[in-house]
Amino acid sequence: MAKRILYLRSGPYEISGASYNLQEVGLLSEFCKRGIDCDLYYYSHESKKKIIDFPTAQLRIHWIKGIKILRSGIYPALLHKSFLNNFDVIICSEYSQIMTVLLSRLHSNVYCYNGPYYNLFKIKSTEKIYDRFFLKILNSNVKYFFCKSELATNYLNEKGISKTITVGVGQNIDEYKKDVIPDDNTLTLMKYMDTNECLLIVGSIDDRKNFPFTLNVFNQLIKIFPELRLVVVGKGDVGFIQKVLKKYPQQLQKSIYFFGMINNKQLKFIYPRAKAFLMPSKLEIFGMVLLEAMANGVIAISSNNGGAQTLIKNRVNGFIEPIDNTKSWVDLITKILEKNDLEVMKNKAKETIESQFSWSNIADRMIEKIEI
Repeated sequence: MAKRILYLRSGPYEISGASYNLQEVGLLSEFCKRGIDCDLYYYSHESKKKIIDFPTAQLRIHWIKGIKILRSGIYPALLHKSFLNNFDVIICSEYSQIMTVLLSRLHSNVYCYNGPYYNLFKIKSTEKIYDRFFLKILNSNVKYFFCKSELATNYLNEKGISKTITVGVGQNIDEYKKDVIPDDNTLTLMKYMDTNECLLIVGSIDDRKNFPFTLNVFNQLIKIFPELRLVVVGKGDVGFIQKVLKKYPQQLQKSIYFFGMINNKQLKFIYPRAKAFLMPSKLEIFGMVLLEAMANGVIAISSNNGGAQTLIKNRVNGFIEPIDNTKSWVDLITKILEKNDLEVMKNKAKETIESQFSWSNIADRMIEKIEI
């Protein structure tokens, strides 16, 4: 068993320590519970540190300065063998990050936790250039690629990377069991959903999340169910939202409740009050809100993305629907609204997350492959 792990979230983007459900913190907390000290590094414009103590180990979170090149981050402070030799294991995020290449050449026990299943480089041709120069190095030096979804695993396999395993993404199940009191904001929304039949979307309101498609579906549904409401929890560009809404009649606009942001710990009061949770994203590396929705026992309908393909057994614990067919979504939601007994599916969704996708489950899958 490793005594000390270094985890680098390589992407050059600021991450707040107050952010809810940070994947790296969830995963490394489980390693710490097993007695393994962990150091987590995030990109930042200023250096700072936070320590989380566990009974037999520590999680030390570091924010360090790095160099941003397109979507890659390079961290000179980490590129010293004398420093890296303090760690038994190194885990890097994403095969497409330069730091994964560099660290795999400086340390003998490097792993990659990979999520994307599509080109994330800003310039399309960059992926081919990157693969040409670095794929052989990664394939040779990285011990294992832990993938967040089946789509991510297939994506790497098609490139010729064979040392892969789908481990998924976890959820801190214990958070939902803690006693939390609904705040005034949440009580307002709870009251609204208790007095209306509501569909729910949670997350950013933009084109990637396919907000226009959601409105197309909802516009058809309110012709059948005039009292139906769409609750939107999240934020987006006001200009984009107004531009999309102008295409629809006033009846639709009046039937949407834009609630804005809500404390994530309060969402456990919201998910179960929805008739269905919708996530028709065009692309989704995983989709933490899908994990949350299923864990909180709501019928989830999703496009075929990373999280959906990994979490959902279609028509058993949720639904996966194509996003090139508005009618299929309308027909499915109509059946859901007309059917009263959906408790079996809701319970199977909760059971899936609790039994397979806690962070403890993910840590166990990784530990099976990590060499000490």
